[in-house]
Amino acid sequence: MLDQIQILFIGKLRLIIKKYIRNIKIKNLYYEIKTNKEYILVLIFFLKFHFLCKFNNLIDIIAIDRLNKKKRFKIIYNLLSLSFNTRIFIKVKFLEVSNIMSITNIFSGSNWHEREVWDMYGIFFKNHPDLRRLLNDYNFEGYPLKKDFPLSGKTELFYSSLKSYIVRQRVKLVQEYRNFIFNFKNINKN
Repeated sequence: MLDQIQILFIGKLRLIIKKYIRNIKIKNLYYEIKTNKEYILVLIFFLKFHFLCKFNNLIDIIAIDRLNKKKRFKIIYNLLSLSFNTRIFIKVKFLEVSNIMSITNIFSGSNWHEREVWDMYGIFFKNHPDLRRLLNDYNFEGYPLKKDFPLSGKTELFYSSLKSYIVRQRVKLVQEYRNFIFNFKNINKN
């Protein structure tokens, strides 16, 4: 059953920032807000600095690739208010070709979270101060957590005993490993 404080908080949020919220829900111990990417800066700024909210801690930024959906990517911002012992998730869906505003001016700790999302999914954060690879090599091609990234990758590294150093080259698949034809007629039945 919902607590009276939770109901009042949701009511106040709906009154104050109804323009920026598409949907708001109360889950077990947290709130969930769905918004559009155009309003993410205003909404996060409000949630951090308004006296009713005080969501001062950015815990994580999560990206989800939904390959067959119209709005392919979803980003979830996980904020925590230690003052009110409350957690909130802000969810934003958007197209693959579009970008989203960086929140590094509001939460400086979002710098590495946004770099990781860009490195793994290719989601571009507008106005980010230092958007470069974080987990992959700088000349790595592609974004490995996108669902259309090839399972075998695009390049391979190996040690060449002839050259006495590590060599990088494009992956060469000499067989179609997904289309094996098995012949079960010659298997002994014991």
